[in-house]
Amino acid sequence: MKKIVSIVGMMLGALLVVGVLQKPIHSNAATTYKLTYNAGEWYSSGDNGVTWYSGGASYITEHFQDGDVIIVDGQSSSTEMITFSVPGKIGEIAVIGGAQVNVTAKGATLAYAVTGGNVLIINCDVDTLNANHGAVNQVNGNVGRINATYKDGDPIKVGVTGTVGSANVLFSTDKWTQKTVYNVAAGKFELDNDGYFVTKADYYSLDPSSAPASNSSASSNQGGQLDKVPKTGRGSFAVILIAVAGLFIEGGLILYRKTR
Repeated sequence: MKKIVSIVGMMLGALLVVGVLQKPIHSNAATTYKLTYNAGEWYSSGDNGVTWYSGGASYITEHFQDGDVIIVDGQSSSTEMITFSVPGKIGEIAVIGGAQVNVTAKGATLAYAVTGGNVLIINCDVDTLNANHGAVNQVNGNVGRINATYKDGDPIKVGVTGTVGSANVLFSTDKWTQKTVYNVAAGKFELDNDGYFVTKADYYSLDPSSAPASNSSASSNQGGQLDKVPKTGRGSFAVILIAVAGLFIEGGLILYRKTR
């Protein structure tokens, strides 16, 4: 009888391992939400089938999940700043169409306002900030990396209250060469009126080894339709099941040895 039990245990364990390895790990695609200004009011829509939901950003706030994407479009007619918050980390947020946005989140993987007078105020840590000329970005938090895109006569405008891991910027003393600075101290990232980097040397480094390790895999997309950000969460569960299956097999082998 013990032999039968041990064999059954071994078979169950093997089947469990095979089942887990053959079963695909599921993932849920991120939802892309859009806030659009029209006829004096902000509307929400989404690629989940929801279109033109009145009430500003309330629909997005209620349904937002980690990794979702937000596009704010002023349609070149918005006259007021829209302020809202979401209960998770934003996968990507873009401000277009002359919009002015003040958003609070638990973090953002990629954030930017595109060229053309767009304004983004974001209250959280940001992994990557694309700072485009002719736009305003204010981050009330830390930034992992700043990608600056310059155009003569159309300065970039960036403010950061926290630290900056790295940033590729133009120096006021060498206006034709874009360099990367690292480990900028909290509140010390400073640009002049022309968008040139004027932070004192005491507050940053030119040594890449001083930069903190980045955990961001965000793209450097600066505008247009945004790539979706996948959301996963099953990998660790599969590892646990494999470990349990291993215990089944080990238990079966022990019983088998004891009966010999």
